[in-house]
Amino acid sequence: MARYYFTIASLPELRLFDPPPITVESFFTHCSTEVKNRHLAMLEDLARDREPVTLHPVLSSWKEYMDDLAHELSYLRAERLDRPHERTRHGGRDVREAARHLLGLKSPLEAEKEYMKISWELAEALEAGHLFDETTLILYLVKLKILIRYGFFQQEAGTEEFSSVFSHIQTRIEQI
Repeated sequence: MARYYFTIASLPELRLFDPPPITVESFFTHCSTEVKNRHLAMLEDLARDREPVTLHPVLSSWKEYMDDLAHELSYLRAERLDRPHERTRHGGRDVREAARHLLGLKSPLEAEKEYMKISWELAEALEAGHLFDETTLILYLVKLKILIRYGFFQQEAGTEEFSSVFSHIQTRIEQI
C-alpha cells in the first residue's frame, strides 16, 4: 500500500458546501510528483467519469451504494406513479431510508443538496481507517467533485448564466 504523506498533508481541506479550494487540474498537478502512475491513472479515470479497468475496492463500495440508492429512488418514483418497476437491487435499510427522505423533500434543489450530503458522508465513512494512502486520494477527489457539482447549483451563478443566455437570445431575435 503506497503512502502519500506529503501529497495528502499538503492538500487543502475540503468542507461540504464550501467553494472548492482547489481545481481538479491543480489536484493532478499536486499529485503528479509523488503518486504512482497506476494510482494516477485510476484518479484520472475517476475525474473523467470513465470506468477503470480494475475498480479499486473503495470505488466498488462507493459505486454499489450509489447504484443501490439510484435504483431505490427509481423504484419509489415508479411506485408513486403507479407504474410497475421491478426491484432488482436490494440496498440496505439505510439506502431505503435515504431514498424515502430524498423523495420527501419539498424541492428538487433541496433533494440534490441532500443527495450531495449523503454522498459526502459516504465518502467520509469509507475514508475511516485510511491515512495517507491511495484510498484517501480517491475519496478526496470524490469529495472535490461533489463540491464542484454543488457550485453549479448556486443561485447567483445560475441567475448570471440565465441572464447571459437570455440576453444573447434577445440580441439574436432583434437581429432577425
